[in-house]
Amino acid sequence: MRHLAMLPLLVMAVGVVQAQQVRFVTDSLKLEARSGPAVSNRIVRMLDSGTRVEVLEERDGWSRILLDGEDAWMLSRFLMEDPSARDKVAAAAKARETAQTQARRAADQLATATATVGALEEERDALASRLEALSNELSALKRTASSALTIAQENKRLSASSARMTEDLEAMREEVVLLRRRQEREWFIAGAGVLLGGMILGLIIPKIRWRRKRGWGEL
Repeated sequence: MRHLAMLPLLVMAVGVVQAQQVRFVTDSLKLEARSGPAVSNRIVRMLDSGTRVEVLEERDGWSRILLDGEDAWMLSRFLMEDPSARDKVAAAAKARETAQTQARRAADQLATATATVGALEEERDALASRLEALSNELSALKRTASSALTIAQENKRLSASSARMTEDLEAMREEVVLLRRRQEREWFIAGAGVLLGGMILGLIIPKIRWRRKRGWGEL
């Protein structure tokens, strides 16, 4: 008999566990959380819009919620399944700001890379002029020098210098190409983030106005 008497309590506990759901306080003014499912019960907490709560059960238009480890009651019509539109707008604005920051950073890096390429081209031109002057000197040495060994050593030195310069220039060109490709990817990602943020704002802002009007009407 004792076990039979406890059966309804066990069924109720199972029902409460299965009924637990996540809800958010509607996008409205501060709302009261009370100690029981009636306006005559005392207010235990004032909740801001967007507060996350867990619904344990619903009864006669009231919802029993879990709030900081304690039970409280709220009118069910002031709870919604999604976060408030205001929080969605804030998240979209933050994403857009992040995308704009990335775009500015990419632009700065591209400007730096462009300046680096210009400096490398100037250095290349200077090295080319120097190489031409050395080649002219070598030609003069070949015409006037009497020692074949001296000419061969100078030719070897000039060839090694030219080879190093060519290798350095090719390495610099590859580095610039890789940097430009990375900047193009970052520009594309940043542009997609800005476009997505704008689309989210365009979808959410009309809902904010509608929900706010509805919240005032319910008050």
